[in-house]
Amino acid sequence: MDIKKTILVPVDYSEQSLIALNQAAELSKVFHSRIHILNVIAGDYSIRNLFRDPAEDAKVENMVRQKLDVLAKELSEQHDVEVTDGIVHGKIYEEIVKTADAMDAAFIVMGTNGTEGVKKKFIGSNALRVVRESHKPVIAIKGKT
Repeated sequence: MDIKKTILVPVDYSEQSLIALNQAAELSKVFHSRIHILNVIAGDYSIRNLFRDPAEDAKVENMVRQKLDVLAKELSEQHDVEVTDGIVHGKIYEEIVKTADAMDAAFIVMGTNGTEGVKKKFIGSNALRVVRESHKPVIAIKGKT
């Protein structure tokens, strides 16, 4: 029996995450895989959390859901690939790793902008933590090609 594997692609709508999504679509053709687009709504663990409006949070999540659905539909039509999507809440790297394990993803493809400070870094902090903590292979995409 041929079971289609899934490529997990975390998306935050940044240019780099959308580039990674398109790269994942190309990889899905090679590996005959489906794509699962994941958006992580980062939990706010600070004092600001006490003053949050649940109605506003629901409105934001609804907007994210609509945008994700459009993105999934467009990707599916452009690349002729099966696409699913989902939203989770929590620490970005933890939720990516948990989702990849729960769905038994073939691998994770994610964009990384890296950061610049005293030293130039190759990979951003969330991508680095996903690479370190994931049980699944991770392809980090930096740059336009």
